[in-house]
Amino acid sequence: MTTKKIFISGALLVIFAFNAFAMDTITSLDTLQSKANQNKVIVAVFSAAWCAPCKTFKENIFTPMENSYKEKYGNRVEFYVFDVTETAVAKSVQTRLGINTIPAVIVFSGSMDNRDIFVPPSGQLIRDAIDKRLK
Repeated sequence: MTTKKIFISGALLVIFAFNAFAMDTITSLDTLQSKANQNKVIVAVFSAAWCAPCKTFKENIFTPMENSYKEKYGNRVEFYVFDVTETAVAKSVQTRLGINTIPAVIVFSGSMDNRDIFVPPSGQLIRDAIDKRLK
């Protein structure tokens, strides 16, 4: 498991990524957005270490889904896990993106304004949202 760090307004938000291909450090949400602008689909799950349903979702759906898409599409799809318990900044990002409960998944490409949010997350709906953006 790799760790990505995002610095937002001087505060640190740690993102745990189950993604051996994405080793770079992201310094802002704008950088995350720019990756989506580079013909990438961004898939992020909002969760917390203490959240049992989040852990179950990540282990049973999110990680296998990531492995499948990485094998088929390489770096065209990037998966992230946002641990919303880390800092107050994480909660403000959560609010900014319109997510009020966990686990939740956001899928976007091109712009975070054009996003699909799944609460509670459904594996099939997430796959449909990714596939729609890969066409």
